[in-house]
Amino acid sequence: MQDLILHLLKSAGLISLFYLGYFFLLKNDTSFKANRFFLLAGIFTSLLLPFLEITRTVEVEATAVPLFLENFSTKINPTPTIQPQSTINWWLIAGAIYLSGLGFFLLKFFMELFSLLRLIFTHKTSRNENFLIINKPGITQPFSFFNYIVLDPNQHSALEKELIIKHEMSHARQWHSIDQIISSLSIYLLWFNPLSWLYRKSLVQNLEFLADKEVVAEKVSKKEYQKTLLKISVSSFEPALSNQFYQSLIKKRIMMINKNTPQKSHFWKVSVLLPFLFLFVLFFNVETVAQVN
Repeated sequence: MQDLILHLLKSAGLISLFYLGYFFLLKNDTSFKANRFFLLAGIFTSLLLPFLEITRTVEVEATAVPLFLENFSTKINPTPTIQPQSTINWWLIAGAIYLSGLGFFLLKFFMELFSLLRLIFTHKTSRNENFLIINKPGITQPFSFFNYIVLDPNQHSALEKELIIKHEMSHARQWHSIDQIISSLSIYLLWFNPLSWLYRKSLVQNLEFLADKEVVAEKVSKKEYQKTLLKISVSSFEPALSNQFYQSLIKKRIMMINKNTPQKSHFWKVSVLLPFLFLFVLFFNVETVAQVN
């Protein structure tokens, strides 16, 4: 149990490092595809890097002690017998608390997934290119899950419906639902770390930026698109694991739609984290073993 807890603490530290790097260096960068790769890489690195173990062998000189002196010293000063004492196993308690939280969140995850799949497969669909449109009355918040798009067409004008579908198609084409699932599972594994929840929020927000950018690149009216964003700004129904048309702050999305920053600045920003990853491996993943000459 101790090894599990230490592994999780290392993962929590790494994902916190990636989040701080994103927050201070990349949050306002419009290299959304690169940011997506960075955020996904942060999740996998945080979960897998603690498994890396490097053994460093250090040669030491053996202390020459005559055998008869060693035996004589042992007889005069015998090793005292230590009586075992009952102590609380804090590692076991911490592990039990962690597994209880993990079980709760995994149960929540599968219930949300079941609810989402039931909604999708119990309603009629209409095909639009390679996408399946579900018209569900009462849905105030359009959303997509893989190639399924759910919305209430009666709540939107023809132009608004077109823009919404373009947005959700962009999510589907770029497989953003996979990012949603990966990020959800990662925060459930590291549920005890507050920064992991903020990390997922940043990842999901970046997916919205990606979809917005692709829609605007199709030469649609920015003004009409932003008006549609503002209209769908309050949601009473937000299925988990899905890509909502209004997912991040509207003000932030509109700002990023109209922002254009140089793309070449991204690499050096990411490279700033490399020394910290090296130090992490050096301090936490290197085991020193003494070898007697």
